[in-house]
Amino acid sequence: MNLSIDYDKLGDLGSFLATKAEEIDKIYSELIDILVAIDENWKSEDSSVYMYKIVNYVKEIIKDNEQIVGTSELLTNLSNKYSEHDVKWEKDILREDNDKYE
Repeated sequence: MNLSIDYDKLGDLGSFLATKAEEIDKIYSELIDILVAIDENWKSEDSSVYMYKIVNYVKEIIKDNEQIVGTSELLTNLSNKYSEHDVKWEKDILREDNDKYE
C-alpha cells in the first residue's frame, strides 16, 4: 500500500485549527462576561429561566470547541510522526547505500 502524506500541510492545518480554537475561546469568554452583566442587570421571573438555558447552551458549545482543540492536537501529532518516520527512513536508506559501497 502506498500512502502519501503531506505532513507540512497536515501540520499547518493543525496549527490553523489551534488558532481558530483560541479565537473561539476568546469569543466564549466575552459571551460569558456579557451573560454575567445580563444576570446582574436583569431581575425578573423570566431572567432565571433564560439565564439557566443560555448558560447550559454555552457549556455545550464550549465542549464542541474542545473537540476542535483535540483534532488540532491529533493533526499536529500525526504530522510530527510522519515527518519523523520520513527522516528515519531517509537515514536508513542512506546508511544502506553507504554500507553497499564500503
